[in-house]
Amino acid sequence: MPAGERLGWYAHHFDLVEVNSTFYSVPETRMVERWCAVTPGDFTFDVKLHQLFSFHSTPAKLLPPDLQRRAETDQKGNVRSPPELQEALLKTFLRPMSMIRSAGKLGVLLLQLSPAFSQRKHKLSELEPLIETLSGYDVAIEINWIPQLISCESIARFS
Repeated sequence: MPAGERLGWYAHHFDLVEVNSTFYSVPETRMVERWCAVTPGDFTFDVKLHQLFSFHSTPAKLLPPDLQRRAETDQKGNVRSPPELQEALLKTFLRPMSMIRSAGKLGVLLLQLSPAFSQRKHKLSELEPLIETLSGYDVAIEINWIPQLISCESIARFS
């Protein structure tokens, strides 16, 4: 089956997809328009947030070109992630998401945290600025470690 026909076929058989490609790049407007056009009105897209937001090492080449030029990198070419860069990427990322949302097809934005986001090195409160910025969206957070030391109260704060 040609790549251009896969989503339509998938949407005929299922009513939801988790979009993984957005973890690596911000989708082009034309692509998102096509996603919305080839899926039924009740289809849902759960979309992974870009890896820059999830404490993964992010190569500069995975940023949109204008942000690549502005990004500072370490010796390995991974982006240092100051708040200004995260804000700019989020603004860019939410443009195509608003199209899916306007079509009534946006489910959750999925924040897939890196295993490096561990209890020893990080606190859930570090996610608060991002979660607050996304307050108008449904956000799911995938934590890749057993939250033995997190109280239910801490988790409920993000509900």
